[in-house]
Amino acid sequence: TGIAAGNGGASPHTKYVGMAPGAQIVFARAAVSNSESFGEDDVVLGVKFLFDRADSMRKPIAVNLSLGTTFGPHDGTLLWEQTLASMVGPDHPGRALVVAAGNSGSIVETPTHQSVHVTEGTRIRVAIRTQGATNGGVQTWITMRPGADIQVGLEAPDGEWIAPVARGDEKGRNQDGYNAGVLNGTGNDIPKSSHSALVLWSGRWPAGTYFVTLEGTGTADLYVQGTGDAEIPGVKSVEFLAGVREGTVNIPATHPGIIAVGCTVSKPRWQSIADPTGPGVKLRVPVLDPRGGLPDPGGTLRDLEDGEECYFSSAGPTVSGVPKPEISAPGAVIASTMSKQATPGTPGGLFTDPSCPPVNGVADKRCLQVDPTHAVSAGTSMSAPMVTGAVALLFQKNPTLTQSDVMMLLQAGAHPFRTAAVFQDQGGPGELDVQGSLDALDQMANPKLLLPAREKSWMTFSADYVAADESTPLTAIVELRAIDPAHPSDQPHRADLFDASRLSPYVLIDGRASLAPQIVRRGPGVWYMTILLPRGMGGSSFTLGVRFDGEDIVDPHTLPIGTDIWTADYPSHAKGGCVVARDEGGPASRWGLACVAIAVAFGARRRLRRG
Repeated sequence: TGIAAGNGGASPHTKYVGMAPGAQIVFARAAVSNSESFGEDDVVLGVKFLFDRADSMRKPIAVNLSLGTTFGPHDGTLLWEQTLASMVGPDHPGRALVVAAGNSGSIVETPTHQSVHVTEGTRIRVAIRTQGATNGGVQTWITMRPGADIQVGLEAPDGEWIAPVARGDEKGRNQDGYNAGVLNGTGNDIPKSSHSALVLWSGRWPAGTYFVTLEGTGTADLYVQGTGDAEIPGVKSVEFLAGVREGTVNIPATHPGIIAVGCTVSKPRWQSIADPTGPGVKLRVPVLDPRGGLPDPGGTLRDLEDGEECYFSSAGPTVSGVPKPEISAPGAVIASTMSKQATPGTPGGLFTDPSCPPVNGVADKRCLQVDPTHAVSAGTSMSAPMVTGAVALLFQKNPTLTQSDVMMLLQAGAHPFRTAAVFQDQGGPGELDVQGSLDALDQMANPKLLLPAREKSWMTFSADYVAADESTPLTAIVELRAIDPAHPSDQPHRADLFDASRLSPYVLIDGRASLAPQIVRRGPGVWYMTILLPRGMGGSSFTLGVRFDGEDIVDPHTLPIGTDIWTADYPSHAKGGCVVARDEGGPASRWGLACVAIAVAFGARRRLRRG
């Protein structure tokens, strides 16, 4: 709340002002007492309450949700996320819903997502690492991409629990101490509009590596979480042996009608209240291999860089290919008002970090606190209210804006990431620029001809590879900026009102010209292209560029083509009969990577947590 709309309070702390300090604040408590968890129905009722209050006050409202869950189809089909999305849109001017993308983007710390391609005649064993439970469970949601026909089973350390189950069927296993089940396209939790499966077990079961087994054809995305004492923050975890960053945006931010917000770094170092003149506290992040799909073998850490995308920020696109997040905003680290109920040093508290560095040889339990009433935190939970406050400022100028208007203005106002984006899928088309969005709003009301300038324009993709099996479209977003000749020293404006035929996309497959996609204007300076390649191009490279008047207006980008992220970034080469060699520069073959871990639980129950 302080980030979105804090007014700075009394001196001397007026520097901690929120994005929209003149806004009125309405809030709803949705969490169960003394818990970080939220019920889906409670979230829906809370959001409805906020919109109802705004209607009764006859005011526009920007609603912030800094929460989400990894458990679900990740394609926007769950009833509760559809209900949330139905509360905004063209029929509800003056309403906006902004949601944290989630903090599941680190394949080192949160390997909760796996994506694999299944080839007919093979069995893929997706491995899940667990530490056992006396009263807990594991549950895995498996979303099948279009065209997939996959049977699903479960293996445990002591052998096969459930043989692969065909689509439309389910099987269970009830033993002394635990229950297990596989539901392939059945069950009340699974939306009828998507092909999904659940693998679940719960009760008392030993630590070890468990395997979800997949047979058939097609691509599957798997999401895992632990329940009960199988998952205790900082103590025990349930996770894949290797995770995939792409597709980790949490639910409900996966819905195409909801604005998802990623995280950027704005403060890699800060001064704690215990050591205001010292060298400062800093965050260190895991280093990945050159291709970004596996942790550095030596477990190397590095310092955060100002302006980079947060390494933990959940990545897009959705399973159905919708580009996410729509925008990124500063979220690491952010100083704001500290709740009286979140005392630093309290075990499990928001402002308690057990890894705080010592001060003068004494443990600093308050390293996240910066003064008596303010503290820092990091996450997309901090990024989302940045955007929510910016939306309130847009509503102040035009209270009739719709959700799609707001989404377009955020992207039209964005500036490129202040450091080179490491991954295409993690941040959306750019970083929040409030003044830029306000300028785009003025330009939308008073359009004028401005031609794009290459040095100010850029292009981003929704993913880091192109699907080779026609299962998922790739989206490219082109941000065209211009220099106003009447005011050359001003910040870049949006290039607009020129003849669209002057823009010409081009595609190269392995360097050879191919059919180019249509480019579509979404708003001032914002253009979209959707690419769905035909089958049979796996192992090739895809290059996309855009020319204006025959000259490149943005730097062209090249991506690999593969059936999944593993075959795209870590292609294997078969030599002789059955020999699979390591790819040059790659840490493992795709067959080794196919055996990736995953865990599951009995009685599917989604868990929403703070973003």
